[in-house]
Amino acid sequence: MSLIPSWAPNIHPLVIHFPIVLLIAAAVMDLVDTLFERPVWLGAAASSLYVAGAAAAVAAVLTGIQAGSTVLLPGMVHPLVSDHRSWALITTVYMALAVVIRLAARRTGSPGTRTHRLLLLTVGVIGVVLVQQTAERGARLVYEHGVGVIGAPLSNAQPQGDAAGASIVRTIEPGVLTVAVTTVAPAGPYDSQQWIRGYVERFAADHGLTIRWVVVPFDQSWWFASRHEVDLVATNVASFPDRKSPGATFSAPFMYERRALRIRPQDKGRYSTIDDFVGKTVGVVQGMAAERDVRRRAKAEVIVVTTKSFAELYDQFAEDGLDAIAEAEYYALDGRVIPSHGDDVVLVDLHDLTPGQREESVFVVSDNSTGLLAAINAFVAKTRFPL
Repeated sequence: MSLIPSWAPNIHPLVIHFPIVLLIAAAVMDLVDTLFERPVWLGAAASSLYVAGAAAAVAAVLTGIQAGSTVLLPGMVHPLVSDHRSWALITTVYMALAVVIRLAARRTGSPGTRTHRLLLLTVGVIGVVLVQQTAERGARLVYEHGVGVIGAPLSNAQPQGDAAGASIVRTIEPGVLTVAVTTVAPAGPYDSQQWIRGYVERFAADHGLTIRWVVVPFDQSWWFASRHEVDLVATNVASFPDRKSPGATFSAPFMYERRALRIRPQDKGRYSTIDDFVGKTVGVVQGMAAERDVRRRAKAEVIVVTTKSFAELYDQFAEDGLDAIAEAEYYALDGRVIPSHGDDVVLVDLHDLTPGQREESVFVVSDNSTGLLAAINAFVAKTRFPL
């Protein structure tokens, strides 16, 4: 029998409230001990609560570290996770030191003067502030970013379609999943839109939904979900903070990318980085991460050509109108390279858009499509991409 209830993703949420309550209660006892006639037992009781609170803080840190490997962590939350962990460690070390000092003072028989008790109260209040800072960051992970949240059934209604066991999803048009894509005719097995299309089709089949594809330009495509014109944007959107918009939410990531330039095999000896393209043409799709990467890194003499789709870029490349195309190398979440080109191109200048940080691809889900985000995240968690 598991000690973790079915609604909890791990044991961490069952532990974290103990240090909060114990340390606040200890500080309140110190406050009473400072303001009023001192009962004999009050100082000992406060010390006992601090010991228990520090021990609970250690348990919270250890279970929190373990929890990080059991929940989906979208790319945009990693800095907040790191911040939460740092505050938790600082709080735990501080409280452990405070307990040691407090117990040492009791053992040496330090006088219980009002000044002495005021100093102990100050130490406790600082600890409570540290606990508050740690807890706030943890709460933001759950309530702002949905980390560790398990979607619960919304009603006793039956799922749409005939898919047995499918979770409840209510789309803008009942029974129809409206999906924004950049093309309804992907170029072939190397086209990321083909991988995404197959993935969405599998999801829809699992949930008894038919699909209506809506072709949109990539640039600003995420707004179609925000305006509730589609249920899902599947244009291979990177989870940049400036692409978050009211009325829509990023899904969990399903793959990640690294920036690269694609050139002809015969040019491999001529080009290795963006700096080698002075006076040469590099093609980008408007609004994509590749465009912001090239414009940030390229010298002024590099000629940047912008189009609305990769199809246009590759047409120009085939006609010798471009010297390189800025398009990523694609990776499954386990680090496998997803084949995205044949022998007609080679990749150079491979790098992270932000050094040390994965550039993760997500779906953008309309908040009006009830249950869809939880269903998508559950599908991503169990279904390898690409199929």
